[in-house]
Amino acid sequence: QNSIRIKPNDGAYTNLGNLEYYAGNYRAAAAAFEEATKLTPAKYLYWANLGDAYRWTPELKSRATAAYERAIRLAKGELSLNPNNALAHGAIAACYAKIGKPDAAGSG
Repeated sequence: QNSIRIKPNDGAYTNLGNLEYYAGNYRAAAAAFEEATKLTPAKYLYWANLGDAYRWTPELKSRATAAYERAIRLAKGELSLNPNNALAHGAIAACYAKIGKPDAAGSG
């Protein structure tokens, strides 16, 4: 939080989101991940993280699928640049599984 007060940036918000997420504060994690996606909207991992936080926050759960779908689209864009990007392949598979479409993961 001090880092964000000094200089707000996507990395600081993501770090805060991860801290809140692993502490079980999913609503606070979602708020931090939302800020990260606002600052860097093209980063698929931020959208996947946001989907995870939404998924565990009852009043925000309905937003999880859209966040995961955006992460999938962005990760597929990464694969068009580097088809060997294992992290992007993994993110796509995880996001598809979380929206109930595990068989789609192979279509990456």
